[in-house]
Amino acid sequence: MARYSSTYLSSCYVTAALITLLTFGFSGFHGITTCSAARIHVQKKVGTNFIATKCGTTSYPRLCVDTLSAHASTIQDNPSQLAQTAISVCLASARSTSAVLSRLSTTGGMSARDAGAVSDCKTTMGDSADKLQKSLGSMGSLGGKKGVALRINDIQTWMSTALTDVTMCREGLAGSSMDGGVTSSIMNAERLTSIALALVNGLGSSSP
Repeated sequence: MARYSSTYLSSCYVTAALITLLTFGFSGFHGITTCSAARIHVQKKVGTNFIATKCGTTSYPRLCVDTLSAHASTIQDNPSQLAQTAISVCLASARSTSAVLSRLSTTGGMSARDAGAVSDCKTTMGDSADKLQKSLGSMGSLGGKKGVALRINDIQTWMSTALTDVTMCREGLAGSSMDGGVTSSIMNAERLTSIALALVNGLGSSSP
């Protein structure tokens, strides 16, 4: 697939260049633009297939594919980029959920039990977001081979802690009278963190 795509794109650009030389006009520009579109399409196709394969190793493959496919052109077939994107997505989810909990904590009318659960949940979700941020920052420095295994191990530790935090948040609200949208947001954040951790673990198993 990759060899065919590379050959096709090379042929496409050669053809576009010839058109440009022969016509010196808009048709040549259109040919190059068409090739650019073809290149983007091939990158997205490669990325989509790669994402589907890697997502099959997670506990929530459908959510994984649905969430990450939008980034297929960027991810292509790069495992590190896939894991980094997954962490970025679940960090955004954790921050969004933390914001919801912060607003909820200022709302009156809750029982003492629910108010305490929301306060605890807000704290653990904040801790989860902090660990995800550290993980994302460390993912950006995985360029060279030296020390990669150690950094991946650190990321795995932070990601595991982040998952534990959000799970504690969800469990703490179990049986409360919280709005269904709140618990759904927390559960989604938990699943996305689980997905990102599984993809990071995949990096660990393939690192030297």
